[in-house]
This record gives sequence, structure tokens and C-alpha cells, in this order.
Amino acid sequence: MVAVTLTAARISDETKIWRLFPGGSYKFLSTFEDKRLAFLDLPGLEFDRGKLSADPKLLSKILASGAIADAKREYGPDTQVDFDVTAFPRPRRTKARGRLRQAVINFYENAKAGDLIVVPSTLSEGIIRIGKFEHPPARRLQGRVKERYGNTTIPARRIEWLASVSEHQVSQPLRESLRNQHPFSIIENSLYAEVLSFSYKNFIFGEQFSALIHNNKDDYTDRETALLGMISKLSAAFSEDVENGIPAPQSTSALDKFFLDSSVEFSCSHSSDIHSKGFNWFRGARQTAFVMVLTLGALAALHEYSNSADILQDAGNVSYIIELPDQNDPCIPNITDATKRLISSFEPEQLWEMCKRAKEAQDRAGLSPSVTITE
Repeated sequence: MVAVTLTAARISDETKIWRLFPGGSYKFLSTFEDKRLAFLDLPGLEFDRGKLSADPKLLSKILASGAIADAKREYGPDTQVDFDVTAFPRPRRTKARGRLRQAVINFYENAKAGDLIVVPSTLSEGIIRIGKFEHPPARRLQGRVKERYGNTTIPARRIEWLASVSEHQVSQPLRESLRNQHPFSIIENSLYAEVLSFSYKNFIFGEQFSALIHNNKDDYTDRETALLGMISKLSAAFSEDVENGIPAPQSTSALDKFFLDSSVEFSCSHSSDIHSKGFNWFRGARQTAFVMVLTLGALAALHEYSNSADILQDAGNVSYIIELPDQNDPCIPNITDATKRLISSFEPEQLWEMCKRAKEAQDRAGLSPSVTITE
């Protein structure tokens, strides 16, 4: 029996996404990735107990750290330099210093466990890294960059790296946002869903369901677009039936469903980047996107594990598994029910033809929904 498993994250409405610049000339990128941590370029920085935002000496501490960095750049990483806050008793406040002070507060106090960070790389590398803070801000590590600062430590935080994405696959607004060289700041709300899609592939954020379908080969044509459009339309129709409590009829024609208009709230918005290796991204206020990727995965799998004579029986035996943080999530039975209704709406010859089209799209364009197939 074939099993199609969709794993999805449910993201809290309170989750924030931050932009972290990895130091001048992107010098800390390899340290961040190799050691699974992140920090601001503030060697030797020390904190007192209590809230950073209430510390009247925080700016003096930041300047004392800057003095350590300057000395080690000039005289070498093993130069011994004291963390001397008294050298900056009444620091002048400027806009640049104010931004740096707020970056320290944001990174070491405001960014919560589970918040995401997005880290750009050089234009020549063109890779964006997305990670997640593993621990609360009070749980700090000590990072080291010996080739620059010797044994002087830097307060750091543990990061779980989730994804690395080519800049060519993200939107122009996100690319432009990441060229902001502010040390650490919040990303615009309008870009949250895009960042989450690359981090989790399938997710629920607030009331929005989102699913990503990759195309991993170059030969993407309008045939793939038509296939996805048809499956999306049918997914919306059957999702609406299930959510509205309409009983499954004994015989439902996929063609009839295709020409019926579903409510707009069950339709998905669609974004894509299909040049060379790319993606199609579907999202909406109902579970349609999840039904869609389950269906596409099942069709391609049935072509491999079934045949035209046994397709109806084998399709009826497919198991659909939804893995969410809460396995009692009320959306799960609706998603599986709508997927089963969609698959069963085809006549045997139509269903086998749909399986052939899905497998052809997989072989030719590398069309790959974010699901796992097991037998």
C-alpha cells in the first residue's frame, strides 16, 4: 500500500523574522554556518544582569567592544585588550550608534526562541541562509573567531539552519531587503510568508495554508502549469465540499467539479519562479494547497506502483498522512477526506491518464511536491 505523507509546521502568529548581516565583507558567514551559531561583531562584549534595554551603560559597553575590535585589527588577533567601559563615560549619541544599540537589544533580548533569521551572502555567492533561534535569548554561548579576535569571545546564540536558497529563487523585494547592512533588524511583514515557504515548504501561519512544489529540472513547460492549475481547481472544489459538510456523493465527475465555481476563499494565490530549477508556491486561507500537493504526490506514485487495470482499487488503498505538531489538529481529517474525494472523482481511464501526466511532469520537469512517498 502506498502512503503519501505531508509534513507541515504550524507557525505562531507571534513568530518574528529577523535580518542578520554577517559582518563587514560578510566575514562571519562560514563561522555562523559551521558552528551553528550567530552573533554581532562585538568581541569581548559583557552584559550585566537585568534587561539590556534598561542598562544605562549599554552604549559604553558597545564602544568598549568596538575598541577591542579596532585594536585587534590593527595589531593582530592575539593582542591583549581590556574591556574598559570606563573609557567611555559619557558617549555621544548618534544615529549610527543608536541603530547599533537597538541591534544589540533586538539580538540578545528581543528575538525569541523559534524566531527566524535570514542571512545574506556576497553577490558572487548568491545564497540566502535561513535559520531559527534554538534557545531563549538569556541562554547565550561564547563564540570565537580566532583568525580575527584570537581567544576573545563574542556572546552568541545557537541557530538551527533550516534552508539555503539561491537569490535567483526569491522575490526582488526580499533580495533588496537583505542588502540592508543594518547589523540586526526585523524583516518587513509582507515578506514573512515567502521566507517561511523556503524554511518549511509546507506550513500554516495564522489562518494561511502554504505549500511549495519544486521543479528540479530545466524542461518546465505550460503542460506542467496546466496540470497544476487543474489539480488546484479540483482541490478547491472538494475542500469546500468537505468543510461545508456536504456528503460525498456516490458518483462525482471531476469534469463537472472543474467547471463549477468554488468560493474565492478556497482558491490559492500562486507565485512561481520556473527558470531552470525553480518552484511553484500555493497559499490560501483554506487547506486547498495541502490537498493539492497530496494529490500530485499520489498521482505520480500510483503510476509507479499501479497499472491501468488496477488503478481504482490501488487508488482507494492509498494512505494519506498529515504530520502537524498537534496530531489532533481539526484540519487533518478535512485534508485527507478532500484528497480522497478528488482522487475518486475520476473515471478509471481518466485517473490513469492523470497519473501518467503527473509522472511525466516529474520525469521531464522534476516536478516535486513537498511530500514523502513510501510503500
